[in-house]
Amino acid sequence: QFINDYGLALGAAVPLGPFMSMGVALHRTTRTGDSTTFGAGTVAELDPDLISDSLQKTGNGYGMHLGMNLTIPTFVKPTLSFVWKNVGTTKFTPGTSGGSAPPDAQDEMILGGSLQVDMGLFAIRPSFDYKYLNRSDIQLGKKLHLGLELDLPIIDLRAGFSQGYYTAGVSTSFGFMQVEAATWGVELGEYPGQLEDRRYAVQLTIELGFSSNFSFLGGVDGKGGGSGRRRGLKQRR
Repeated sequence: QFINDYGLALGAAVPLGPFMSMGVALHRTTRTGDSTTFGAGTVAELDPDLISDSLQKTGNGYGMHLGMNLTIPTFVKPTLSFVWKNVGTTKFTPGTSGGSAPPDAQDEMILGGSLQVDMGLFAIRPSFDYKYLNRSDIQLGKKLHLGLELDLPIIDLRAGFSQGYYTAGVSTSFGFMQVEAATWGVELGEYPGQLEDRRYAVQLTIELGFSSNFSFLGGVDGKGGGSGRRRGLKQRR
């Protein structure tokens, strides 16, 4: 399986009331690659050009993503979200050079939820998401993801469960600079717990902002880059 996507997207969101909002994103995607099975005869020839040519399918597609959020402003601030990616499946047509089109981008439904318990000096944010609601061919262990974030004044600690493996992360801020580190496991096999690929990432983010009189401020909101900004639950890859 070899899939490479790049393109452009345009999105917007509107409130549907005091507690609910909806967002839509339209995208144009250029996809290269294929998902196919090579038999013993093809592999026995050991011809890399034959295999490479079989994967060089290119096409363009237009699609839409849809999302809805429901947040209740209580002490624990529960939030429930629903996302429908590639509504109705995104299909690709071959480019001007002709040939076969790459495989479609299947639609995916995701249900997510979180709580935000703000205790003043720190906040606790448990969360979950359940992916592939509309797919019966994917095992439960690959669908369910759990996470917990502890937001302290100087440092944020994160732990979770994804594709049958643990995840962990930490972040801290120094004025307008934020450093984050994370580790997670990706399942390379057919079912959770079969073949783990442990991955690590470190990210450095610099935020710069200016006030109305054009004086320099650290952080895009003018309050500095510290954890006290209550950045909110982050999406983790």
